[in-house]
Amino acid sequence: MRPRRTAYGRGACRFTPISRDQRVRILRRAEAIERATKARGKQSGALGQSGLRVLRCLLFDFANVATGRCDPGYRAICRATGFCRETVAGALARLEAMGLVEIVRRMVRAGRRAVQATNAYLFAAAADAPAQAVLPLRSEPPEQKIQKRATDVPTLPAAIPDHLWGALQRLADSLGHTMPG
Repeated sequence: MRPRRTAYGRGACRFTPISRDQRVRILRRAEAIERATKARGKQSGALGQSGLRVLRCLLFDFANVATGRCDPGYRAICRATGFCRETVAGALARLEAMGLVEIVRRMVRAGRRAVQATNAYLFAAAADAPAQAVLPLRSEPPEQKIQKRATDVPTLPAAIPDHLWGALQRLADSLGHTMPG
């Protein structure tokens, strides 16, 4: 994992507008990653349900569509998702490791020292590369399902004992069917 970028000053981070389609594409890509990495019998995949909820919160609650600005604090994310600080931090780390979100640590100078401001969150679709190439809607074509055909109904043997034949006729009569003669 590459080191996190640090920006000094409130305007040091360059946000780009993000459309609704790009936000939906990012969320679908995250859900596809989650499905692809979920092992059979396990509860969650690489992102986990907390990662998906934090990403949904960042994209649809905090990201400004017109400017692309997304810089909520941990406390605001915790309030919006209902998760504790450690869960949010873990979810953000997993999102960054999967390349869905880039976290930029922002510092503000206060006299001689630097003070941590809120992190800025940049989304993969808002990068310079076209969103379609970065986040395709589907990574591979769907598999063709093999259709199973129903087996033919077996025919009755030619010689059926009388007691079974009588029972079959009573059953057919109760169901409203006629037995072949």
